[in-house]
Amino acid sequence: MEKILFLLGCLIPATVCGYTDIKRGLIYNKVTLPMIAAGICYSIYTSQIKEALLGLALGFFILLICGLMGGVGGGDVKLAAALGAWFGTDVLWVLFLGSFFCIIWGGYKLSKLGQLKKRTTVFFRGLFFRYVYGMKGIMFLPKLPEEDEPVPDDVIPYGTCLALASWIIFFI
Repeated sequence: MEKILFLLGCLIPATVCGYTDIKRGLIYNKVTLPMIAAGICYSIYTSQIKEALLGLALGFFILLICGLMGGVGGGDVKLAAALGAWFGTDVLWVLFLGSFFCIIWGGYKLSKLGQLKKRTTVFFRGLFFRYVYGMKGIMFLPKLPEEDEPVPDDVIPYGTCLALASWIIFFI
């Protein structure tokens, strides 16, 4: 019964979020907010409310930091919080695996666009100058566009990667 509840309350909504993120570049509150509430109800049912609240906080705050730096959108932050409510502290594995998928996908996409060498050179040169010479502001990394701007070709839908990672972590 618990696996069916997990499937209906977490994995299917996460898949919907992943789909809308890849198609429209958006993750809707009408999916993530009920997913958070259902995750808390599920944790009460399974007597794991403390772990669920800790997972919710971990998922939210880790991605909030990334969101404030311009790396992920608000929908990704709420999806990570919702996955945290369902997975508890195992949300760290979901975030790690989702990030790994993004790195692979991003490398492929940048390679296909002919930008991989340039971006990795800028990244590692910036790291070198920052940590060897203490220079800040050398490493320029692009940020997500504002709400009304077009989405660049090199953007990776992190919500899709989180949805895929959640399915894998569920079955492990």
